[in-house]
Amino acid sequence: MKKHLILSLGAVLTLAACGNNETNGDPINNENAGHTPAGQNESGANNSPANDESDINENNNEDIMNENENEESSASTPSGLIDENRDHDPQEIVENAIALFDDLESLHFTLESEINQQMDMEGMPEGEINMYITETHWEFIQDGEYYNRLEVEALSEGTEDGEEFTEEEPMNYSFTYLDDPTYQITYDEGDTEAIRFEQPIEQEESVDFSQWAFQLEDILMNAELTYEGTEEINGYDTYHVRAEMDGEVSEHWFDQDTYYEVQTVTSSEAGEESPGDQTTISTVTDYELDPDFDESLFEAPEDVEVVDGSFEDTIG
Repeated sequence: MKKHLILSLGAVLTLAACGNNETNGDPINNENAGHTPAGQNESGANNSPANDESDINENNNEDIMNENENEESSASTPSGLIDENRDHDPQEIVENAIALFDDLESLHFTLESEINQQMDMEGMPEGEINMYITETHWEFIQDGEYYNRLEVEALSEGTEDGEEFTEEEPMNYSFTYLDDPTYQITYDEGDTEAIRFEQPIEQEESVDFSQWAFQLEDILMNAELTYEGTEEINGYDTYHVRAEMDGEVSEHWFDQDTYYEVQTVTSSEAGEESPGDQTTISTVTDYELDPDFDESLFEAPEDVEVVDGSFEDTIG
């Protein structure tokens, strides 16, 4: 079955750190208070270096205590959490992530998604499905035209009415026809023919990357946003933002350098449109902003013949 129609999944890992700094010091002995210390005359004049040495020792003890406090504070900070005490405006973070797409001319990224779907709806088999999807995208605006290439690999496994199953789909390739961007070409790995068909959705006159920001614009306008701190995701130092909207929660991690979203986690409970609880984790393993246009991405291999067909021919 053709899988090139699998949509990109815009997609819970929250690290928190708290530390209690404890400082242990020796109490000052005040038993001899009111007595004249050794080496000091009755007028209070200091006739001995003993007091100076005591002051030095006391200062040294304070320095050691401060060092111990710093070490304890560092030890209480989990690895992967950066600048935990610094707060950020979650709305500003999402706004910057949206603005990233304003001047973008091209984009390349690989997205790995894991979907856990519970099956608990009347009239449907009970069970659990886990889907693992890897998508590799190339998106370009070239000479006022939009070109894209998508490679999708999918694996499903789970249980259905107590029986286990595994289903692996072949890699699917889908890309814009280089000579006429109103057409798309698609084929599965191992096919000897690729289908060329006219895209069912007409391209808008104004071509840009604004469609990639739709989900972010939605949560910016309609969700309650909370800043959850900073965290390392796949080597990227990120800002973590939590969004709650219509009783559902999604979590988003944005690269601190570019504000590109590198991980999304969404959770939803069973309802009229869902057969059961669902959790989706989508993680960007690598990405590149404004890569150079490569014509070879939009050509079929020499051993695959391109034949004309329709959009319906790609389904089934």
